[in-house]
Amino acid sequence: MRMFTRYLCLSAIALWPTAFGELQNVEIGGKIEIYGAWYSNAFEPSGGTERIPIFFLPNRPIGPYNTVSGFRTGDGGNNSSFWEQRTRLHVDADFTNEVKAFIELDSIDGWGQDFRSDYRSGADFRANSNDDIEIYQAFINVDQIFGLPAQLRIGRQELEFGSGWLMGSDPGPDPFVGMSFDALRLTVGDETMRVDAWMSKLAERGASEEDGDVDFYGVYGTWTLGDSNRGVLPHSFQQMLFPMHMVYGMYDAFMRNGPFRGRTAPATENLQFEAYYMYLRDGGSLNDSNFPAPIEWMEDLVDVDDYDATQLHTAGGRGSGTWNGFDWEVEAAYQWGDADSTGFLFKPAGQVYGDDDAKWDSWAGHFEVGWTSQLPWATRLYLGGAYYGGDDNRSISFLEWLNPFDRPDASVSFNRLFTSWREDAFIDGSGMSNFWKGYLGANAYPSERVELGLTLAYLEVLEAFDSPAAVTLGGWKVPLAPALPFWTEGGSKDLGWQTSLWATYAYTDNLTFEVGWSHWFVGDAIGEGVVFTDEYNLRNVGGRGDDDQDYVYFLTTIAF
Repeated sequence: MRMFTRYLCLSAIALWPTAFGELQNVEIGGKIEIYGAWYSNAFEPSGGTERIPIFFLPNRPIGPYNTVSGFRTGDGGNNSSFWEQRTRLHVDADFTNEVKAFIELDSIDGWGQDFRSDYRSGADFRANSNDDIEIYQAFINVDQIFGLPAQLRIGRQELEFGSGWLMGSDPGPDPFVGMSFDALRLTVGDETMRVDAWMSKLAERGASEEDGDVDFYGVYGTWTLGDSNRGVLPHSFQQMLFPMHMVYGMYDAFMRNGPFRGRTAPATENLQFEAYYMYLRDGGSLNDSNFPAPIEWMEDLVDVDDYDATQLHTAGGRGSGTWNGFDWEVEAAYQWGDADSTGFLFKPAGQVYGDDDAKWDSWAGHFEVGWTSQLPWATRLYLGGAYYGGDDNRSISFLEWLNPFDRPDASVSFNRLFTSWREDAFIDGSGMSNFWKGYLGANAYPSERVELGLTLAYLEVLEAFDSPAAVTLGGWKVPLAPALPFWTEGGSKDLGWQTSLWATYAYTDNLTFEVGWSHWFVGDAIGEGVVFTDEYNLRNVGGRGDDDQDYVYFLTTIAF
């Protein structure tokens, strides 16, 4: 905490010369979040095991991790339990002429990482604090530019739009992350109609590469009709389905909407429509080989090892509203562009070249419809679904196997960009794609400070992995013809059913507690050992069985 105070004082000193004579108000605040979790025997004791040895998959473009998976979901799996804590402290300084400076520091640690003593010897030592405190946000904000309804924000800042489905600031614990951008953001408009435009730098490669930076641009328009201060727009799909992952937003959402959040004011209509376009460019150079000039010339002639800059375009729209106890939300987005940085990762074993013609070409979307009764407990019933497009090109045909000049095809799926959503409690770290799901649930409010919730969801992979044709002997699968990679058998698509129960209690206006439990009826796709959904369809999440899994968590948040 002394380190926080030191940084805070330095920040205030840095601001003082600029603010002298113009400073109007200074606010100091922060937030502490503590999260504990326990998983049943879900994980591999070794941290990750190859499900199918790569020599059984010749000529097949499997991807950067082959078939390695860290999930066990069967006998011999490890339980996992841990505690994490995120601590934040900010200074918000208001000046004349609608100018504001904001600085926020944060520290994220697992309990036990920084303990300062060895219990066996009694030797005490300094904590390893090289990377404990980060400048999470630090920006200058100017409002009412030239007397117009326009705002300019420059510096490190959160960029969160809509429900946070593609642009969010915090995907929650497990682990705590937080997302801020070094950006310039211009906002024009008012509460009825607003347009946000931004440009940000995600990676600066400096003089080592002239055009190698990663840049991210976007424009987001919002149009609101109705009395937005009455009633409540629908909760995000992620919050309603697995609220254990909405963590950081739990307190804010509870207090913003009052103790009856989720209720809809009778006979009140609210409509909100949003449209957006986002563009990400990665100009980093990619090379499969560095041969002498004559061979490089031949590579150009046959069009291999010719990677362009990665360019990801995303366009979409969102609508939401409430009316007389009903609420709805729907959002869809389409992605296109050159996915060369992903294609580079798909080199078949023993081969030199990846896919330098990989493309994004996929859809994603989600929807939710709910109804809130006016009966005691104000129960809200809802149902919804989600879809994240994906391809699995890890199989090859007989003709492709015969063709010595055949080039691999990458498996490119919908990129969820900087989402703050978690689509399930076990295998989604905000990078899950190539799947769809449906769900239903209920929320109830027994008192002004208590919320209870229940959900049931079914998940299924869109494109399953084709394993080598094999026979099962004593629990092991033995390939029939490992040298014939085109001889395969289709895999299951069933990821299973998941249920969640939770309870939230607002002890005071700024202190909340939450507990929850999720159960996973593991599907056949997981039990078969190979199913690609994680890291946008790059990583395998298959287990060694289909034993049910459990997850229990505790979360407390205080804001000041």
